Amino acid sequence: MSVSAESPREYFAICEVEEIPRGGARAFDLAEPDGEGQKPFRIVIARNARGDHFAYRNACPHQGVWLNVGSGTFFDETGALRCGRHGSRFDLENGTCVSGPCEGAHLQKIGVAVVTGDVCIHGVTLVEDDRAWDDDDTMDITVPPG
Repeated sequence: MSVSAESPREYFAICEVEEIPRGGARAFDLAEPDGEGQKPFRIVIARNARGDHFAYRNACPHQGVWLNVGSGTFFDETGALRCGRHGSRFDLENGTCVSGPCEGAHLQKIGVAVVTGDVCIHGVTLVEDDRAWDDDDTMDITVPPG
């Protein structure tokens, strides 16, 4: 089922607030329409020490690789959001690259809000899975490499 983002009030729950610790981040693999079906829509949701959430497309503006490639983490030893492949460092709150090969470029920001205890994204078009789940307690999961 396709879900349109035309309504600015349409929110998609991604996880519960406490699933991302303060000073932490998590990657999520979603799907977006591509005209002939769907394509991956990979995002990262990070939380600063104050508890504010920030969401970005999980792609470094330098070469489009996942930010958590390599060590599998999103932060360097100083706590800065960084690209694991080429070391670009980003301001967590606005997505600007502050050092590295893509200095001055920006991560693609995704609208994020906390709604009744859930971290939600908005302003995007997503494709939902139409499959009816069996009652056998199994499901498909996607785990990014790293």
